[in-house]
Amino acid sequence: MLSTRVAGTVAQGKAISGGVISDDGGALVTARGVIWSQSPTPTIDLPSKTTIIAGVDKFYTSMTSLLPNTKYYYRAYATNKAGTAYGEEYTITTPNGSAVNESENSNFAVSPNPANDFATVNY
Repeated sequence: MLSTRVAGTVAQGKAISGGVISDDGGALVTARGVIWSQSPTPTIDLPSKTTIIAGVDKFYTSMTSLLPNTKYYYRAYATNKAGTAYGEEYTITTPNGSAVNESENSNFAVSPNPANDFATVNY
C-alpha cells in the first residue's frame, strides 16, 4: 500500500511531495519517488520523476523544472520485484512567474563572508 503526500510547498519552478509505503507486499522496495505530468495518470515511463534507490518507507522529494502557471498531476510510486505501485493522484498549479532552472542559477554571494549567526544570500 502506498500513499502520496500532498504537495506542501509549491514555489516557482518546484514543489515538494513524497510518499508513505505502508505495505511492501513482502518484497524489498528497490526504487521509490514521485512522478509528475501535465496529463493525468503519470507513470514511471516519463522522464519527469524523482528516483530514490534506498531509503525509508516515508520520503519527501522535489519536483523540479516546473513551468509557471501550469497544472500538474503527480503521484508517488514504489517498485519491487512484483512491479510498480502508485499512490493517489493529486494536482497542483504552479504560481505565475518565471520557471527556475537551478543549474543556471547556481552563482550566489553570501555576506558577511564568513557568515556567523545569519547571512544574506544574493543570487
